[in-house]
Amino acid sequence: MKLNKMTLTNKTVNNIEQYISDNHLKKGDKLPTEKEMMQLFNVGRSTLREAIKVLNYSDIVESIQGKGTIIKSSLFDITKSQRKIRDLQKMIELQALKEIDVSSITEETWLNLKETLILRNKYLEEGDMQNYLKFDLNYHKSIVDLAENAFLSKWFNEIYDLLFTYLSKLLAEPGNYAHNTELHNELYIYIKNGDIDKAIEINNQLGLNIEGEI
Repeated sequence: MKLNKMTLTNKTVNNIEQYISDNHLKKGDKLPTEKEMMQLFNVGRSTLREAIKVLNYSDIVESIQGKGTIIKSSLFDITKSQRKIRDLQKMIELQALKEIDVSSITEETWLNLKETLILRNKYLEEGDMQNYLKFDLNYHKSIVDLAENAFLSKWFNEIYDLLFTYLSKLLAEPGNYAHNTELHNELYIYIKNGDIDKAIEINNQLGLNIEGEI
């Protein structure tokens, strides 16, 4: 069965991590050249570059112009403090959902939210994980903004970069990340229909398949 681009990217990320582990590479060591890795992992240039992007955002490697790809860390370190960032995101979103007044939301705002969701799903399907994460977080940020609570919006903005780094690390470890696209689609529908209780229920189901999280 032919693998889609997203699956190939995740598989390549996993293969690079395994290569780092098997060859006992440490901080400061270099990965093989792009051409060598394309042959080693039997993938095309675009898939390899997407996998390297994920590892760059995860602080596992660093790509330096003219020097190649350097190992920054060979181990994942998803700490309790990092998980608290995710918990904080959920808390902000829960409060925002409770404060949303659907009757005050313009059609233009709904269209912008829908467009963000469509782009999130599009980039996920294409395997463009950098833009997928960006639009996934922007989708959640837009939902928070629907509450028109300046404090909640500012709070979400303050943790945005930390969330991006945290989710990038999880995404770089295939099997630990749940994309939950269907739930994201349902969340939009329930909010637009004014069924906030159901929207809260759906939002509570969104999360990460890691250490007991959904």
